[in-house]
Amino acid sequence: MKPAAAALLITVLVSGAAAGTLRWTEPVPIWPDTAGTDILWQSRPVLTGNDTALWAVWWQGKGDSGHIKATRHDGRQWLPPVSVFHGTRSNPPYYLRLTLDREQEPWVVYDLVDTTGADLLYSHRSGDTWTHPAVVIRDSRRKPYAPGLGAHPQGGVQVAWVREEWYDVWLYTAHGTEDSWTTPVMVDAAEAIMLMRSPAVAAINDSQMMVVWPACRDLVHTPLWSMVGSGTSWTEPVAVAFPPGGTEYPAQLVVPRTGPGVGDVRLFWHRNGHGLQTARYDYDGERWVEPLQLDPECTGEPAACTDEYGWTWVSHYNQLGDYWRSVVRYHDGTAWSEPMIPHTDTALAIVGLAAAHGRIWAIMRGYQAYPGRLLYYSSVAHPLAVSEPDRTPVRQPAGPTIVRGILNLQSGIWNPESDFVLLNASGRKVMELQPGENDVRHLAPGVYFIRAEDPRGQGYAGAHASRFEGSSRKVVIQR
Repeated sequence: MKPAAAALLITVLVSGAAAGTLRWTEPVPIWPDTAGTDILWQSRPVLTGNDTALWAVWWQGKGDSGHIKATRHDGRQWLPPVSVFHGTRSNPPYYLRLTLDREQEPWVVYDLVDTTGADLLYSHRSGDTWTHPAVVIRDSRRKPYAPGLGAHPQGGVQVAWVREEWYDVWLYTAHGTEDSWTTPVMVDAAEAIMLMRSPAVAAINDSQMMVVWPACRDLVHTPLWSMVGSGTSWTEPVAVAFPPGGTEYPAQLVVPRTGPGVGDVRLFWHRNGHGLQTARYDYDGERWVEPLQLDPECTGEPAACTDEYGWTWVSHYNQLGDYWRSVVRYHDGTAWSEPMIPHTDTALAIVGLAAAHGRIWAIMRGYQAYPGRLLYYSSVAHPLAVSEPDRTPVRQPAGPTIVRGILNLQSGIWNPESDFVLLNASGRKVMELQPGENDVRHLAPGVYFIRAEDPRGQGYAGAHASRFEGSSRKVVIQR
């Protein structure tokens, strides 16, 4: 479902839930490939989602062959996976990256372990099929490694990658569309060691991208650096504000599209010996602020996503001897929730998060000795998730969905005995509403809900109160 269509639903609001009360489904195989007798390897999983688009890709080795597999969830089930790339089991992708463009179509970028090709490859879904693997960039001098991938606000995707040769390192980026790729732009260079980690890439507004990558400039510390730009114009590198200490895993960038945190850029990374860290980017000061240690015991890479309500979710895992414990937290625009443990299977670690179909999804990989080495997934209903709309065309609310300045609450859309309130994305009442025009220019842009409530309590038997009592309609306030 496209965002414009989603805004037309008549929905029922579910009360917010504490982190400890969220009920995650039991982990089950994302696709149990049981054909044949060869040992099956599924690794390098990536998960991404947006509204009603949910995709997963991974590398699958079986016998002597290897494939990049892709599948999507249609809201009811995972569809049979298709092969995006066919190779050999001995030549898997070094890094595998997945994103959805603004049309909610998936793109995959990958670099193969075999360095003889010296290619950075990509595939994307066009219509109902995936394109054949093609070249993002071919470098005869040194293989491009560790791609980072993000959707470009003007269409297509932005890719960043590293080229390293001895102590010289280069960071490049390019914008790709269905028709072509721009000429690669070198945005950073250093005579030191740049860690071979995938850069984080994300659109931060309607025209600009951000790239975050680890680089060592003083041969002692390996801090993260960030850069903002588009096309051939990029800012100077800005160090992420945290004490000396490196990172062993790729960082994660998230930018809420709506809700209380709309426009914020938040970074998550694992800092050696200090666990899971986060910070927010300050546009005015062009610097990173509000550094926070979320979990000092984190030993694995974080995964993060934002949902349609503007909440930010992050997961990570702690490796405790020969078993793992995965932890998930969310930020509802006000504060971080308490950590939750979605499942008790210590042989599985959450390595990807996504929001789609009104749920939060997690993809997990198994411990090295886990039988079958399959990938697993689990999900939980969002605390503010909405039910399916009542499709009966009787007295459906006809209030606005897109609001600029004035919210016009039309009389007669709910029972006249009801009270009307406006809730923000976290379920908090921000103002009372009256029939007719309501000035909302003092409210921040984002997603809100008009809620109708019967002031006489439950049991009111008005002709239509039972249908809309306690229900809500989603509106989007814009400037």
